[in-house]
Amino acid sequence: DGTYVVAADSADRVHLAETRDFQESFGMEATQVTVRQLRKSEPALSPNLSGAVHIPGDHQIDPRVFGDLIIGALKNRGVEIVKRSATPFDVNPDDVTIVANGLGASEFFPYLQLRPVWGDVLRLRVPAELDPLVTSVIRGFVRDRPVYVVPRIDGGLVLGATSREDGRGQPLVGGALDLMRDADTICPGIRECTIEEITAGARPGTPDDLPYIGIDDGTGAVVSTGYFRHGILLTALGARVGAALAIAGRETAA
Repeated sequence: DGTYVVAADSADRVHLAETRDFQESFGMEATQVTVRQLRKSEPALSPNLSGAVHIPGDHQIDPRVFGDLIIGALKNRGVEIVKRSATPFDVNPDDVTIVANGLGASEFFPYLQLRPVWGDVLRLRVPAELDPLVTSVIRGFVRDRPVYVVPRIDGGLVLGATSREDGRGQPLVGGALDLMRDADTICPGIRECTIEEITAGARPGTPDDLPYIGIDDGTGAVVSTGYFRHGILLTALGARVGAALAIAGRETAA
């Protein structure tokens, strides 16, 4: 759908240059646009923004819809999905087991160094007379803080996301205020939206913030976790690698 990365003030423009350079280093298109050009495409954004970069090849996925579809597809193929919290982890040698339950993997395999990195997220509803408020993903930097405004096809907006390691699994008032204040700076129209939900999610982080994916020596189970803030982005790659490990492990056992 395309993404605009915007800067609230001149100091935040540093992030725009870094974003453009990073995208271009991988051969992706990223174009600097003026605020006037930006507001022709997204008129609800503030005229006081300092600059913007357009990334037309960027896309979004609704994780909740995506997750439901993936689980449905797995069940249709005869995969048994077990939701539980218990140790030790029992593996039937006749089955192929993949442990992909985020932070919960450390309950089965305590040697995994996983830590929760919490993020507050708001879900808003755009009034019918303003829908759609924005049509592209808007990522902004406001006083050096990142914020995103993501439109959904059902008229919803997602604001996110804070990052904290305080062990508090409930949404924080301060986090919600920061998100609303920063989103309002780049898109004042959110003031007319209603709040449908405020949640806090835990990203599974590792010491180097790279995933754990491999075969556990004791059980033969494939472990796939630690995707930190890139889980939805790395789903396809993680699935391919996990499947390859599961097949290789089964062939070795045979």
